[in-house]
Amino acid sequence: MPSLEYYETLLSNPNVQAYLHVIRYGEDGLGADGYRKMIGGTLFNDFSLRDRCNHAG
Repeated sequence: MPSLEYYETLLSNPNVQAYLHVIRYGEDGLGADGYRKMIGGTLFNDFSLRDRCNHAG
């Protein structure tokens, strides 16, 4: 398993940052709520429950 330092190095790469920026824009539109927004615009606070939420909007 890669180390924390490995991932930190990846995240400091401008190409990786640009790629993640594109993903975030496509998923959220770069809003302040980040990945807390679900389909339909509702927000969640507990990431442990994220995949068990009703995504019907």
